[in-house]
Amino acid sequence: MRKSELNQFLDSLAPTAAQKDKVLDAILKGEQIMHTRKMKLSLALVATLVASLVGLTAMAAAFGWHEKLIAYLSPTATQMDVLGDASNAPQVTATDNGVTVSVLQTLTDQHGIYILYDVTVPDSVTLPEDVTWELSHLGMDTAAAGTGQVAMGSGGADVIARTDHTLTILQRDIWTDAITNDQKVSLTLQNLVRYDSTGDDIQQEVLVPCQFDLTWTLHYTDSTTTFDVNQPVDITGSNHNVLTSISLSPMTLWITVTGDDVLGAIKPWITYHNGETFQITQEDRSASYLFLNDADQTGGTCSISYAFDRITDLSEIASITVGNVVVPIS
Repeated sequence: MRKSELNQFLDSLAPTAAQKDKVLDAILKGEQIMHTRKMKLSLALVATLVASLVGLTAMAAAFGWHEKLIAYLSPTATQMDVLGDASNAPQVTATDNGVTVSVLQTLTDQHGIYILYDVTVPDSVTLPEDVTWELSHLGMDTAAAGTGQVAMGSGGADVIARTDHTLTILQRDIWTDAITNDQKVSLTLQNLVRYDSTGDDIQQEVLVPCQFDLTWTLHYTDSTTTFDVNQPVDITGSNHNVLTSISLSPMTLWITVTGDDVLGAIKPWITYHNGETFQITQEDRSASYLFLNDADQTGGTCSISYAFDRITDLSEIASITVGNVVVPIS
């Protein structure tokens, strides 16, 4: 098949120019291999190949994202392309006592990082629904490192795929300060365990004793847009606070309010152009609320982070409302 025919066919599917080039390159490479066997691609076969690119495996191959992360975060091809430099594939693997951990992909913005990794245990071990790590710690630097300032962080993890002997875990860690680029990070994991609560007692059962210290170099291009607001904000009717800034990436919303400790009373609203609204509260498991005291203890910084449940095009968001302040976004 000639390249002009491929272009005409791809145009009929209306991909972007960059996406079409990725698909075209993949198909032409495949056709070159087939030509060595005196074979030629038909239009029907090309149609099958291109159609398959809407599948997770082909999209993962085209854009360098792991298919399990695509399934969980539901990005479009354009969003994966835009966030290409925010993604790394460390491919770091270690084994201890028959347990293997493989770090598959990271996705990073200014304040947060997703880490996708697989855990495989021996066939003699069946993983229960409530399996967890006794210790899980991510070691990394932020812009506060070495400055005498303090950065606070929090994190959590979800099992996004499982079998009796495997887990795919998506860990998310966030920081009140910007994540340093081009640094060595380390993921420490210790002992697969489960906990049994009976009355007031909590019993720990060690399923497999193991220890992992996985390290790799983190590089990312920040996709965050920051809106410097610096306006007084009414949260409780009697507070003294300033809405300092709102930062948005396709993965995360980050809000910074300085002054009184009104952390629990801050309940921002996200308003979308399609008319939908959504309120964030401290009880939302996708939100993280942190308060850091000033040195003189007279006030501090309230930091609120919210992880979108999918990769979000910022042009979809009309405004963010904090207290009585409405911040236009797009």
